[in-house]
Amino acid sequence: MSFPYTLSFYQFLPAGPGHVPPGRPTGSSGPTASLLPMAKDGRYRRDVRPGMVVDVVLKKDQPTGKRTRGEVAAILTNSPQHPHGIKVRLKDGQVGRVQEIVE
Repeated sequence: MSFPYTLSFYQFLPAGPGHVPPGRPTGSSGPTASLLPMAKDGRYRRDVRPGMVVDVVLKKDQPTGKRTRGEVAAILTNSPQHPHGIKVRLKDGQVGRVQEIVE
């Protein structure tokens, strides 16, 4: 009798604090998580505030990915997150999605 799938030995180990099976990415958990810098890439509304300096991609620049730097005047995205970046209006009136928070 054969099984249609195989089980890994690591599926049966306890997943205690700091336990990461070999060859698995560590992510942002574990004993050194507080030492890793958190990337502020603009996908979460909680990270974006009026007055911050950010890099955005304007609608017209989406095919090329060209970034424009500016200061946030208003946050236009209402949801707490967006996979392509939070939409903001810059002080100069341009609208784009935040790619990186410069501060």
